Amino acid sequence: MSVSLNENDSKPVTVYLLDVTGRKVYSEQMMVTDGILPFSTNLKGIFQLVIESESNTATRKVVIY
Repeated sequence: MSVSLNENDSKPVTVYLLDVTGRKVYSEQMMVTDGILPFSTNLKGIFQLVIESESNTATRKVVIY
């Protein structure tokens, strides 16, 4: 999965996936490069995707199949 961000700088972020009960099932620190955040997981289902940087936090509902 790739996530496109409105961010052109390279900066570190922390990515979380939360299941429907709010339990953290995935966490990884990575770098945003040219506004793209590529990551992969073997998880399938409906999740809250949380992306945290130094100054912002974004949360979106995602379906991974």
